Amino acid sequence: MNEVFRPAPLHVIKDLEAAKLIADPLRLQIIEVLLSQPLTVKQIADKLGLAPSKLYYHVNSLEKFGLIQVVDTTVHGNIIEKHYWVTAYDYRIDEGLFNFDVRETEGKENIISMAISTLDTARDDFIRSIEARAFNLEHGADPHPRPVINYREVCRIPDEKVEDFQIRLKALLKEFEEMDAPEDEQGQPWALNVFLYPSFYYEQSEE
Repeated sequence: MNEVFRPAPLHVIKDLEAAKLIADPLRLQIIEVLLSQPLTVKQIADKLGLAPSKLYYHVNSLEKFGLIQVVDTTVHGNIIEKHYWVTAYDYRIDEGLFNFDVRETEGKENIISMAISTLDTARDDFIRSIEARAFNLEHGADPHPRPVINYREVCRIPDEKVEDFQIRLKALLKEFEEMDAPEDEQGQPWALNVFLYPSFYYEQSEE
């Protein structure tokens, strides 16, 4: 492996095409799998429970836009296997890419696309995790109890209390991120998905 290369702490995506590229649940999962270590396409496929043939296009697209890169190659007979790694441990999309005026079609579509991508990725990861854990338990592995929290609630909250709650929630999320163990330490990956937003309904109309 290329010992010189290390993923950057943060990569800010400022290209709209790259932002649209990761607005895909499968590509987000590929990036998540590669956060801990370099892997071949076959190894990525094994972790996701998919055939490698379904991943090559997505892996090539992520490499093209600099979101992952080849850090090593191994040769098995006439076959050369590439080992891919993320170019950064965290990816953020520049808010300037989105037009938050939902009356503008393009801005609205971009926001909806990213929201759906996040939700779909969480759904796919949750279902795969449940199935994979059941498989482990059936074979006598992974005996540790690991509870799952599934929560949704809509509450009426005054603005000042929401601001205070947001501050405390962001601090808790930061604490969660800082608990991430170094690569050389063992640790069970945990996924945390949070959506906090003002919930609106359409006003009743006589038309």
